Amino acid sequence: MTATKPSRSSPRSSRSRALWLLVGGVAVAALILAVVLSAGDTGDGVVAEVTVSGDPLPVLDAAAPAAASGMVAPEVTGADFSGEPVAIEADGTPKAIIFLTHW
Repeated sequence: MTATKPSRSSPRSSRSRALWLLVGGVAVAALILAVVLSAGDTGDGVVAEVTVSGDPLPVLDAAAPAAASGMVAPEVTGADFSGEPVAIEADGTPKAIIFLTHW
């Protein structure tokens, strides 16, 4: 039976492996940095004033769910993302206002 000698890594292969680990570590760090920086604020900092005028609607009560029935909703004015004026006016036509979030 012949015994085999355990092979040792040559100094050149150890340096090559260390270099690849360093390059891989730098690549992973760059990827993490890119993700963190891109997850920041995506808006341009534009915040528009919103004005609400009119009488507020009554708080919804389970005992009297139709308390706001027939009342005129308050008017809302403001600006869109481009800075153009936007208004939700009480002009006698029914409207549905939906608020959505990105998450």
